[in-house]
Amino acid sequence: LLLGTAGAYAQTTVISQDFNGVPLEIMNAGWRAIMVTGTGNNYGIMNSIPQLQSLGITGGSIGGSTFTVTDGVPTNIPDIDIVVASPVINLPEGEITLSYKVGSLGITATDATNYSVYALNEADMEGITTNAELAAMLDTKTTIDGGTLVAQAVTKTFTINDYAGEPAVIAFRLHDSPGNTVFVVDDFVVTQAALGIHTLSADAFTVYPNPAEDVITINNGMQAVLQSVTVTDVNGRTVLSKQLDG
Repeated sequence: LLLGTAGAYAQTTVISQDFNGVPLEIMNAGWRAIMVTGTGNNYGIMNSIPQLQSLGITGGSIGGSTFTVTDGVPTNIPDIDIVVASPVINLPEGEITLSYKVGSLGITATDATNYSVYALNEADMEGITTNAELAAMLDTKTTIDGGTLVAQAVTKTFTINDYAGEPAVIAFRLHDSPGNTVFVVDDFVVTQAALGIHTLSADAFTVYPNPAEDVITINNGMQAVLQSVTVTDVNGRTVLSKQLDG
């Protein structure tokens, strides 16, 4: 008698970062903000401000801006290109889920942020020694996410199973944004979903009568959720197969 039970998916958190806490400690953990083109130091850990909170970005976040402020006047930085990169993440085997929140806050209500997201492996990073080489490499990569944000924050969740079992870096890129905006990343989480297998004890079930000619009774003493039952004879031939669907 073979008894099949339903598997249960258990999630394991591989990495989680909400960017709250000491900025230096977050950067020392491997997070990087890289100015590819542009001027100024308009990138790094962002403090929580009421305008970002109104978008659902609470606490700290990481990102960059497309402008500098002089005497209270914002000045756009032409052709700005900022990359925010995660630490190297050793992804386990299994189903890998990536989730994060991206947001844009403009000086005016119509200022837009253009962004792209990439999943990179060790081979992608080989030979990259300058910011210009990083940008050139990203230009050849297919994005896993991207778009335009206007005064909003959205949560994205999807699988990146193609990178399971190897080291990976997730890179967020602020680029081609003519407006005066702040682009932020928050609530970055990578999880692994592994199918759990229930170990069943034969002592928990009774089957009678044995031998039987036409009717058998299976007593499910442990109240397991059974999906199927297969009955074989003493020669190994299947004489009954039944789906129970719980």
